Amino acid sequence: MSSGMRLAGKLHRHIVQLQFSEATAVRQLDAAQKKLTRLEAQLLRTEQSMDEKDRTIYHNSLEARNKVHHLKRTVQVFTPFKYSHYSCINTVQVFSSVAFLLFVFLPVVVAALRSRCGHYVFAL
Repeated sequence: MSSGMRLAGKLHRHIVQLQFSEATAVRQLDAAQKKLTRLEAQLLRTEQSMDEKDRTIYHNSLEARNKVHHLKRTVQVFTPFKYSHYSCINTVQVFSSVAFLLFVFLPVVVAALRSRCGHYVFAL
């Protein structure tokens, strides 16, 4: 009987150890699933942020391309036809004149419009 009791005790201890290790494994699995869910959500937010930044870069590039095209047209309008064989010199001179006018007089015009129409109408 004592050997049977000893065997039953060993089996009982083994069962308790298995139950404890199973509970530990279940806790670890739950923690891993929570971490996986959190990381997937973070990945989704990061991808959305990256997509938004890509769209912003694309729109800024498109806007810059349109501005360059418009400035080239403006320079072509101001370039005299009879000096067309000096187009590089005239283009640079006209572009620098237009840029000077924009950077000198644009803040003055914007300030005047803001004082007349309100501060939030012309936000740069």
